[in-house]
Amino acid sequence: MTPEELQTFCLIEIEKLLQNNGKSLKDYAGMPLPNVHLISAFSNTMVVREMQYDISEMLAQHDDYFAQLTAEQEIIYHAIICRVRNKEHGFFFAYGFGGTGMNELRLFSYWILQVGEGKCGTRIEDRVFVKIASELLIPITNDPIIDIIIVIYPNLSENLNNSTYFQDSAILAATIEIIEEINDHIVNLLPGEMKEYLSSNCICGTDANVDIDLNWINVEFLNQIKCSRLPNHSLKLKVGALVILLRNIDPAGGLCNGTRLILHSLGRNVIIADIVSGSNVGDRVFIS
Repeated sequence: MTPEELQTFCLIEIEKLLQNNGKSLKDYAGMPLPNVHLISAFSNTMVVREMQYDISEMLAQHDDYFAQLTAEQEIIYHAIICRVRNKEHGFFFAYGFGGTGMNELRLFSYWILQVGEGKCGTRIEDRVFVKIASELLIPITNDPIIDIIIVIYPNLSENLNNSTYFQDSAILAATIEIIEEINDHIVNLLPGEMKEYLSSNCICGTDANVDIDLNWINVEFLNQIKCSRLPNHSLKLKVGALVILLRNIDPAGGLCNGTRLILHSLGRNVIIADIVSGSNVGDRVFIS
């Protein structure tokens, strides 16, 4: 990357931060602006990431993974690489032998699709009754929230330091209220002191001139907003808790929308966490 390209990328990031606060590089006399020609050439983030890869490191990783291939996997590997090198089209279907769970996953996905389309179950008047297999049901005792946590995350307190414990399981819920109840219960199970983080409850400067009545947008209203994909005004966290990012922070570094992290340290302005999903598992990151 040339010095001019590096400068352009830095200016783009600065411009993003300024725009989030209602400002722009154009507001400051003497500040250089990003090279529009370079912006156009490198607007595709995938191309940028390709240019940032460490070829030597990736080659070593390739050799390590290749040595672990079975004979059948090696045949598939060479077939795909041959198509890529010859720039030929191809369609490949990967399947697993008994025990891999892929066949069961396909059957489950098909069943979910049938339920969603109303093609499964028995219709009685205006209702459809669907019989759920017993192996998919969670035995209910006194508290359904505790029951599902025990099933999905058994021995939770004993696996807090196990980075792979949260990688393959997740709890989904139909409403935000249920999600909050589950999250609060899990956080309360963790040892240590709870730390509360509050969101900024002021209006962005870029919205100040919008033709709407801003009098009804008060602090109380902002703090009560709860909806999907938006964090609550108050986040109560503990070290060891599992969190999921809701936005892309650093895709090249593995911090993307949906990335799972385990909290390692909770500071006043900085949170230290370990990535437990994606291609950067094990990396320790600092989020401010």
